[in-house]
Amino acid sequence: MPMPALTIPRQPSLAFPHMKKVPLRKDSERKIGSFRSNGDMKTLLPQDLYSAIFDEIPDDLDIKNLITVDQGPQNHYLNNAAFGRAYNDVLDLSFKLKRFAETNPDIFYDQACLPLINHTYDVLEDFFGTDKLVLVPNCTFGLKAVMEHLVREKNHKILAQLTPVYGATQKLMDYYKSTGDVDKVLKISPGRGHHALLEEDPSVIVEALEDAYALQEFTVLFCDQVASQTGRVLPLDAVSKFCKENNIVLVVDGTQSCQLFFGKNKKQLQNVDFFVMSTHKWISNVKTCGIVVFKDPQNAPCAPAISFGWENSCSNSLTIGKIRAKFQWLGMLDSYISYITLSKAIKIFRKYGEAQMLMASATLEKGIADILHLKAILPKTYNGRVINIVELENSQFEPMGDVTQIQNALQDYGIFVSVKKYGQGCADTTTENFIDAALASKQNEEDTQCPNSTCTKKRKISGAVLDACSKIKQKFYIRISCWSFNRKENFEALNLVFNNNLKLSTSTNNALRHQFLHTYDLYEKLFSVLETKAFFNRAERLRHHLIFYYAHTAVFFINKLVVSGYLHPMQRIDPRLESVMSVGVDEMSWDDVLEENYEWTSMSDEDQENYLWKIKNYRQQVKDLVLGMIDCNPVVHPIAQGSFHWVLLMGLEHEKIHLETSAVIISQVPIDLIKKHHQFKFRTYYDEKSDVDCPGDAPSNTLVRIPGGEVTMGKDHHEQDLYGWDNEFGSERKTLKPFTSSQMLVSNAEYLEFVEAGGYEDKGKSWWSNEGWKYVSDLHVSGPRFWIDRTHCRTMLDIIPMPWDLPVEVNNLEADAFCKWKSSQIGKKLRLISHEESLHMRQIAKKQTSNSNLNKFASPTPVNLYGGQINGKKVFDISGNVWRHSVSVLTIMEGFKTDPFYNDFTLPTIDGFHNHILGGSWISLGNCSNHNGRYGFRRHFYQYAGIRYVCSENDYHDRVLQIFDGIAIGHQITEHFTDFTDQVLMQKKPIKNWPEKFGQMAAEQINQEAQNFSGKIKVLFAHGGVGRSALEILRGCQDLNMDYTDTTANNLQVLEHLLENKRIQWYQQVEGKLVELMEFSLNEFESSDRLLKEKGNSISYWQADYRNLRPQLDGYTVIVTDFRIKDAAQELEHISSKLVEGGLLIMGGIDEVDGYSTGRSSPIRQRYSLSVLEKYFDEVPSDEALESYAHIYKETRNKHQYAISNFSVWRKKMNAEIDAADFFTAPEENSARRPETTAQYYEDGDILTSYDQFHFGEGLLGIQNFPQKMAEVCIEAGKKFKINFNTALDAGCGPGRTAMELCKVFEKVEAYDYSQSFVDMMLENKMRKGLDNLTAYQGDSHIQDQLTEEKFDLIFGCNLIDRLHTPIQWVKQSQAMLREGGLLIIASPYTWKPEHTPVEKWLGGYLKDAENHFTLDGLKEALMPDLVLLEEKKVPFVIPDADGTFQYTYSNCTIFGAPSKNKF
Repeated sequence: MPMPALTIPRQPSLAFPHMKKVPLRKDSERKIGSFRSNGDMKTLLPQDLYSAIFDEIPDDLDIKNLITVDQGPQNHYLNNAAFGRAYNDVLDLSFKLKRFAETNPDIFYDQACLPLINHTYDVLEDFFGTDKLVLVPNCTFGLKAVMEHLVREKNHKILAQLTPVYGATQKLMDYYKSTGDVDKVLKISPGRGHHALLEEDPSVIVEALEDAYALQEFTVLFCDQVASQTGRVLPLDAVSKFCKENNIVLVVDGTQSCQLFFGKNKKQLQNVDFFVMSTHKWISNVKTCGIVVFKDPQNAPCAPAISFGWENSCSNSLTIGKIRAKFQWLGMLDSYISYITLSKAIKIFRKYGEAQMLMASATLEKGIADILHLKAILPKTYNGRVINIVELENSQFEPMGDVTQIQNALQDYGIFVSVKKYGQGCADTTTENFIDAALASKQNEEDTQCPNSTCTKKRKISGAVLDACSKIKQKFYIRISCWSFNRKENFEALNLVFNNNLKLSTSTNNALRHQFLHTYDLYEKLFSVLETKAFFNRAERLRHHLIFYYAHTAVFFINKLVVSGYLHPMQRIDPRLESVMSVGVDEMSWDDVLEENYEWTSMSDEDQENYLWKIKNYRQQVKDLVLGMIDCNPVVHPIAQGSFHWVLLMGLEHEKIHLETSAVIISQVPIDLIKKHHQFKFRTYYDEKSDVDCPGDAPSNTLVRIPGGEVTMGKDHHEQDLYGWDNEFGSERKTLKPFTSSQMLVSNAEYLEFVEAGGYEDKGKSWWSNEGWKYVSDLHVSGPRFWIDRTHCRTMLDIIPMPWDLPVEVNNLEADAFCKWKSSQIGKKLRLISHEESLHMRQIAKKQTSNSNLNKFASPTPVNLYGGQINGKKVFDISGNVWRHSVSVLTIMEGFKTDPFYNDFTLPTIDGFHNHILGGSWISLGNCSNHNGRYGFRRHFYQYAGIRYVCSENDYHDRVLQIFDGIAIGHQITEHFTDFTDQVLMQKKPIKNWPEKFGQMAAEQINQEAQNFSGKIKVLFAHGGVGRSALEILRGCQDLNMDYTDTTANNLQVLEHLLENKRIQWYQQVEGKLVELMEFSLNEFESSDRLLKEKGNSISYWQADYRNLRPQLDGYTVIVTDFRIKDAAQELEHISSKLVEGGLLIMGGIDEVDGYSTGRSSPIRQRYSLSVLEKYFDEVPSDEALESYAHIYKETRNKHQYAISNFSVWRKKMNAEIDAADFFTAPEENSARRPETTAQYYEDGDILTSYDQFHFGEGLLGIQNFPQKMAEVCIEAGKKFKINFNTALDAGCGPGRTAMELCKVFEKVEAYDYSQSFVDMMLENKMRKGLDNLTAYQGDSHIQDQLTEEKFDLIFGCNLIDRLHTPIQWVKQSQAMLREGGLLIIASPYTWKPEHTPVEKWLGGYLKDAENHFTLDGLKEALMPDLVLLEEKKVPFVIPDADGTFQYTYSNCTIFGAPSKNKF
């Protein structure tokens, strides 16, 4: 895509200038020293080298690719003015020349060099239109040559420089003054203060020259045509005219000149006495080569050294050839290479340079205004600029206070720009690039009044005298210079750095280190404002004390590094502190009370000081640890979720959030607990305007039109290369209608009208929501929290006169009430802006500026100071300053998944009580101010947030999507709406999704039936569960009237919710109480209307008893049912009575309904389902009925349910009378009896039989016998980790198969179980097998150490811990009963249940310190440091259930041993 600079309005299309072919000069000097100019270049040079020098430049080169910057994706060069970049072809030519010179020095230096340099002179003469020029090694050599001539040959004694000049030029003048060759060097600064760097007005510049000349005449004037520091362009015509009128020699440094060489600008050179420039910057030659252009051969510059070309001739006899000869032979230097390549660079520059300049100028202008959202200091010009400057307003870099340090830091981020400084504050007693003596004097006077690091002045506020800093701020600026290789991506990278963001694809360790230090130290600086007592003062009644938050962000780093596995629990710094300071509080209701039960609540002053010191020391330890981990872990790009560097970014963004929320709490700390002198030295708007006695009047607000359009939200669309919280992932789209928005945020003055209208009084009650008025009434609220008597306002660190033009800061309830009041005043329905509307405004606004990231002020600013253009209208504070309260409640997008390392970041806020806050504030850093950020608070909570109101017909999220949170229903939804793709070991592999497959097969049968049927088909779906099969039928069929039924109403809600909302969300159990949020969505082309109305389908939902259906559920053409029970005869008989004669029954089931006709080999039970089907139905042949379908779903991450279902189709016989009595069977006696307790369970006869089969029978479904497999695992582990095979203990051994297998390798095995019946079975098998080394006994695992006095080489507990009432007792006892070098092997699926183990006794499966705490974590914590996890395995087993399904479960086998065994 062509750059817009090439199609700027009113610019004529560029025509490439006619290039006059420059032949090799025949009459040039034949010899200079060893140089000879003879021979034919074609015969001397290789063909490719000759062509590279002399061929014409093609007309079809792509200017974007003339220069290739080998910068890599992580580096961005916006500093062409510093070092330049050579054209690709020129660079290639230099390499060829260097190789030729090295391999053929006699030919190159003796024969080729002089004619090739002369060819360059020919090209230069054609380019400059004069032969009065010489080549020099660089610009400084050229200026010295000019000065030598003017000072030592012409005896000029008083020189002047037009500030600014390049540093080397300044040094040269200082040198000649120090030698006595020059009497004075005048420094002329046009304009006032630092404006000399910027002044381009010819009249101002000439006035400064005339004033200086009047005070002291001078004979030579030095100036830079383009100031290197800033890019200021000097009006040469005006300056040269002044010099000519006063007989002053004009010397111009043109190194940064670019625009000068195009069009009529070039004529300005005719009046310059000496024009000196380097050629490696804009002309894009290789380094280094300079040019001196002079007006008069009799006033030529002096050669910088004596060479073979020097002649002792009088000046009036000098010819151009002789002048050049003096400069020619300088030894065998690389300069000759750059002299020769200059010819090609000039030819390319002459043809394409203007197009390059226009492209670069457009890139620079748009980059500063539209991407950096900054104001360029130098104004736009017709010719276009390639250099400009912006003020560095950045909370990360400004405090560094040193140009070199700032520049190095930017380079660590991959940003290459030039940093400059002007001005001087009291924190700095030296300065660089001093510009104006008057300004320096003023600042030095300021310094004398500011002691070291105190910098205070007295300001009177409301009768009190407070200390406040009013120093002149030390200012830095950034010089940005662009050329044709620059792209918008370079500016985007710089903008990310300014806004505290790091790219996942390119950020280096250095960049991460800088961002960590900046964020961590900034947090320290914020808390430095507090007196010790303030840390322990609860300033915000719904939050912890500030001492908690001071520690919390450091604790967060450690806890997340441990949870993610990048830090071992043994490496924790302070485990107690990392628990106490781990969990913050979500803002509660205003009538909730936090108990004062903290460990610091009753501390004395001395104890508080010590405790604070402890926290400071802890933070330093965390800082050192994290820095060490950064240094030891190189970044792998892109930074992926779950990686160490992702966890690091999470910690950084977490600290940025608390930087802001802590600042809000500090704003409520009593003012006498705020320090006068601290490290949070950022200017506030009021400080900068403190000389204004009366605050400015607040501007009047109005409504402006905002065009509609599509808004896209989520990481699928935006900021994919940046870190994001889990709620940012996914996608959402919304089409907005046009709406109107307040031009500004609501100011304090505008809000005052609402207050004075009785907004907080009884007469204003109608403007409040019920929730809002309860808040006002309960807390006796009379106005915004930060207002003081309507005359003053509390800022974070100060109390100031009421700033009426600053945005009001209120909570969402107050903001909503204001909108309703405002509506009544203007006759339009107003409300708070929605999330989508605010994001839309940010996305379409042009040339935005904002007060955010602490880059402008450490406070709010007037509501009409920063903003951007929307539809040609100025709109203020589109982002930043203060957050905007929103009418939208917090929601999650399609595709959302919780971050496993921080699973409660989002979900606690998705409750309908949390509303978005939008756009960030002045202290919002990084993600907090990004477009994609999704933040919100309870509606009564205070943040730095204000009001933007809109008049809009757009809808918005006013409620949250229901999340199905029951464990049982979650299992069903997981089965229906997720695909199972895990690897399993059963012989018959499961299909991905049985409900989906069954529904698709049913839809096909219904469609076949519809071919012989007119009108709508009435369908009953029985046992529909949560609805996936019904969904597939609706997807595949039309003209259906479906009655969708299930035994529970909760299941019916799922399908209904999915059709209404296009997606469902539910919690899937992971372990114990730990859950994972899951989601299923209809595809983008599906909706309730399309699946139902447009296809002629309808659906009704009924809770059903399938032995007694409602009367209206009758007369069906098709019945679809998916049985999950073996004995379905009675239900099948009853629902079949609801089917019309000839109607179709489509059935899935695990009942063995066939055994002889379709190839299904399960034995049949004639009394049950098959009998019903054979009597009343004829089977309809179906290919799908020829096979069975294995399917499986997760209950937890270790436990699954597996079944094998059949599919069959049946047609009801004509005249079939169904008699329920034929199939009614009375329930068997005691069939409902179930064991009531754990002890009764293990003594039940059926249970004992199943366990005997489980231990001593063959494995099921192709899975090896589990107790036998576990014995193999134990023996293999013993061999691997080299234990002694003397004694082993099997705890909770059941019938004892594992213990008996262990007897084969251990000298002695003890085994016990709580069930005496199991022990009896084991003793019986022991006698039968003749096992003399097995000791079996009944016992309770909780008192295992009382059951035996033996120590063991192996202790094994299988499927035990989650059936004990206090499992930690057994774990600790087992650890103590191990012999040295022994192993503790614990195997369990971790199916924790309160009926077996009280929740508080679980070893895992719950949240601990706001983190997922799995059983494995609990085991590791319980056993360390003496035992560590050596190995972990998952071993499957299968248990048949009475309903015909199977439990397929993994026992998580953990092998613990001494740390020394880790080497095996």
